[in-house]
Formats: sequence, structure tokens, C-alpha cells
Amino acid sequence: MYSTWQRLLLTLYALILRGWFRIGKVPLSKLANLTRPGLPPTLHGLGDLRDFAQWWEQHTEWRADPFNGAFDIFPSLSHAEWQWARGGTFRDDCDGLAYLAANQIKPFADAANDVFVVTVITDPFSWGRQGLLMAPHVICLFRRAGHWRMISNSLLFADTWLDFEEALQENPYAYGHPLLFYEVRDANLRFVRSKRFPTPKVKSAVREILPPGVGHF
Repeated sequence: MYSTWQRLLLTLYALILRGWFRIGKVPLSKLANLTRPGLPPTLHGLGDLRDFAQWWEQHTEWRADPFNGAFDIFPSLSHAEWQWARGGTFRDDCDGLAYLAANQIKPFADAANDVFVVTVITDPFSWGRQGLLMAPHVICLFRRAGHWRMISNSLLFADTWLDFEEALQENPYAYGHPLLFYEVRDANLRFVRSKRFPTPKVKSAVREILPPGVGHF
């Protein structure tokens, strides 16, 4: 059981991050991107979805934002294109990879408005010592053939879900880690909706990121 103080800390943690994601992150990102080099964005998805998954994994790489992720911003699509032209690989934190993935995966989605950049905040205590680093994460969710699919960092997972919230709670990253909050934005980073969940009363067992049987293309 969580103590009253632990539950209060979880509530404050979720509220502070919720405020940052809702109000501060996108404007600061636009400001920071003014100084970054860029090129006109281009769609790179060729072939079928499996081909795209392989291409995406080979041409993207997770890298923490400055100060171990504390300076947390979205890159511009033009800067991603500049990185690809310069070295063949786009390197960024989970938020930048999710934002870029949302714009590259559009040709494979049921519709352009079925692609979302989703920020999730899970219970940091369920991650053990890595809690503050691992609890917030940004993914790309898109609907294809009526099912939700997920891109997390450089991986497009083979798992599918019929329900949007089920995809958020049962995906390989959040699996076993109670959700505190999520925020949904479209592929242009326009706010769509958000939801905060009741603060958990019981601590979950520390789990691995990938449960047995879950894989990617």
C-alpha cells in the first residue's frame, strides 16, 4: 500500500508534468527550433508497412535530450530532414521520434487524422530506481485496418488493439505500469484531449519493459 505522502507525491508529479506538457512544451519547442538548421520535410516511407518498419529502425536512434532529458522539447520536421541529409540517421528523444513517426506513418494509416502523438505518464514507483527517467514517455499511435498500432522510439510493434486506451495501457512500454495521465496531440502537435487517472493505492511490482510474447517487426 502507498502511504498518504506517496500518493500525494504521485498526484503532484502528474499535475506538474501535465501542466508542462499542456502549456509549456510546444511553445518552448518552437522557440528553440528557431536556431536549428533545417531542410524541407519529405516523406520517406516506401513499400509496405514492414518495409517502413525496417527503414525506420535503421534510420532513427534514441538519444536523450540535453541535461539527461530535462530540456524536453519537440524538434522541427525540417531539422529531422537536415539530420537525415547530413548523416542518414535522425537522433532524438522519444518525443522527437514520436512526432517524426506521426508524420512519416501517415500514408499507412486509415486516415491522416488517425495518427497521434501521445504522452503517457506512468507510476514512477513501478519502475524502481529508473522511475523518474522511465515514467514519462511519448509514443506514436496510428490506426490501420481499424486497429491501433504503436511506434515507440525506433520500433514499430506488431501488436494491435481495437480500443485506444487499451493500446495505451497494454502496449509493451506501459504494460504493468499504472497510467497516471495521458495527453493526445495530432501529427501537427495540436492538442486533442487529455485524461488523468485515479492515483494508485497499491504499488505494482517492478516489471520489464517488454512482457513475454511481445515483439516488433
